[in-house]
Amino acid sequence: MQNNLVGLQIGNYRLVSLLGQGGFADTYLGEQLHLKTYAAIKILHTQLSGDDQRRFIDEARVIANLSHPNIVRVLDFGIDSTHNTPYLVMEYAPNGTLRQRYPRGAALPIGLILPHIQQIAAALAYAHSQNIVHRDVKPENMLLGKSNEALLSDFGIAIIAQNTYRAGLADIAGTVTYMAPEQLQGRPQPASDQYALGTVVYEWLCGRTPFTGTYAEVAVQQQQATPPPLRQFVPSIPPDVEQVVLTALAKDIKNRFATIEAFSNALTRAAGYEPQPRPSISSPSLTPVPPSFTPTPPPFNPTPTPQPAPANIVVPPPPATPVTGYGMVAGYGDGLTIPASYPTPTPHNTPLNLPLSANSGSMPPVLPATPLPTPPLYPPPTPTPTPPSMYPQPGSYSQTGAPSPVPQKPGGAKRSPLMIAAITVVVLILLLASGFIYYSSVYVPGVRHVEATATANAQASGTAHANATSAAIAFATTQAENNATATAGAQIQATQTALQNIYTQATTGTPTMNDPLTAGDNYGWDDTTFSAGNACLFTNGAYQASAAKGYTTYCVASATHFNNFALQVDMTVLNGHSGGLIFRVNTNSGSGYSFRLSTDGTYILAKFSTDSKGYIQTTTLISGQDTDSSFNSGNNQKNTIAVVATGSTFYLYINQVYMDQGSDNTYTSGNIGVFADSDTQGVTVSFNNLKLWEH
Repeated sequence: MQNNLVGLQIGNYRLVSLLGQGGFADTYLGEQLHLKTYAAIKILHTQLSGDDQRRFIDEARVIANLSHPNIVRVLDFGIDSTHNTPYLVMEYAPNGTLRQRYPRGAALPIGLILPHIQQIAAALAYAHSQNIVHRDVKPENMLLGKSNEALLSDFGIAIIAQNTYRAGLADIAGTVTYMAPEQLQGRPQPASDQYALGTVVYEWLCGRTPFTGTYAEVAVQQQQATPPPLRQFVPSIPPDVEQVVLTALAKDIKNRFATIEAFSNALTRAAGYEPQPRPSISSPSLTPVPPSFTPTPPPFNPTPTPQPAPANIVVPPPPATPVTGYGMVAGYGDGLTIPASYPTPTPHNTPLNLPLSANSGSMPPVLPATPLPTPPLYPPPTPTPTPPSMYPQPGSYSQTGAPSPVPQKPGGAKRSPLMIAAITVVVLILLLASGFIYYSSVYVPGVRHVEATATANAQASGTAHANATSAAIAFATTQAENNATATAGAQIQATQTALQNIYTQATTGTPTMNDPLTAGDNYGWDDTTFSAGNACLFTNGAYQASAAKGYTTYCVASATHFNNFALQVDMTVLNGHSGGLIFRVNTNSGSGYSFRLSTDGTYILAKFSTDSKGYIQTTTLISGQDTDSSFNSGNNQKNTIAVVATGSTFYLYINQVYMDQGSDNTYTSGNIGVFADSDTQGVTVSFNNLKLWEH
């Protein structure tokens, strides 16, 4: 953090007292030299020049034009000519923050917090209409004005974030406890502010936030875990209120309320009040619902109109939002606001199942259902003429004409009985032969043809059905595999992003220890030659650790003692192969942890101790190899190595890229330092720019 600047002049203001300090800026009470009025002066921890100054001025103008009764107004801004340090002049809110008014762990009644929620929601709705996403909505950034009205602060702090931190880091801004999943993935949208405000409401109602743990644990939970029900902690919370809050905390923005106002209105109704069309800002009031009115609960699991995804949003890298232990202490937090390039959100109706007036015109009239004639499922069969038989049936006539009488001989002569019998036998034989021929040549083949056709049709139908079923199963299986792969990939990406952002979050702000390692200082660095080839020396503008073949040399800053921190240093192996960082070192017992990096990219996180004979014993916790293109292999190549130590978990980074993590709870605090580790040959390692952020 900066030195106390009380008494100095910044712009037209004299700094009277320090209001608060944070990882990203310090805030002072300033007195206007001519008007003798007071304002809050936020001095940011960075220096700007050239294009960065012009960008700061352009973007600060956008923020200064925000004008809303529930937004802390930016009165002026500038760049201090002495140090090129940007500053913002804001309205002074004398009554502190809502974090101070409602400390952590306090479960508050809905009626107490509802006016604040309405006012903050109104401020955010206005900001969204100006294409601005706040991105750091939290109680620390909610101030109390002269009439105890809620004021949303820190619009504009992120406008210089991209000028402060390394380009290419994930676009994460805000405090992870209140971050929406899409914001953790670098895609902040207006719905992200709704998620953050929903988290604030959740915390106020039950005394705890939905997710707790380390930065990485909370980040992963924000993207994958379901918030515990509010009534699990406070059973008296109305179910409708619980469901409204959980809707605002939906992972998918399509399942949240369409706008921040819709969320506020739904919460108001669920609490038993009727939203005011134009609520009073300076003196918030709620209109109780008449006893005869039953509040209509909001539709839970709503499906509002999807908001358009922001296209080509250019947002700065993460601000100095601290991990546990950082933060403002007296009234002004480090917040974040970003002008985005997405279109203005389309207004949506409040997603409530409210009764509609009969003549409101909101819905078309419902006509009585009149049965319509329905065609039969299958049309009746059309009679078809029966084709003539190839052979006349017994006892029938030819269908080509009427039967002709048998001609009689003139005179009507009678035939003999023998003749008649012979003729009868011949006729019978002919009839039987005809029937047999018809049966064998027409009827049987016809039946077989019909059966074969039916069988073939059935087989074809079965084959088609089987093919269709197989195709459907294959498609469904492929689709499921694709979906599973996509889901797994998204989860891996989310986890990787969260782990990467541990470094970003832990290394923002002013470091507790910032040592260029060019000469001796007050940190108690070893500066001596122990034996031939083993030394810790300041030389040639750097701090060098040397180890002879078969030795390891630890160089300790004995005046340091840290527990949880982010530690990084620039390391160059001049000859040999390996060196690195040591931390939580106890020089009396010769123990601690080491993060070793070799010139081929291999790394080892180890625990070391000294045995009774004075020999170093190491236990490898994790190991691997850096294959990222950012790694510089070989001798005389600089690489920046860093470790974030949080409790018993250690996160390793090389050139700001996440590598690995390990756990061990043997040592909890101690000194920090560097080391050189030889193998088949001696080694000399040069170190510069050691920084440590304590948390």
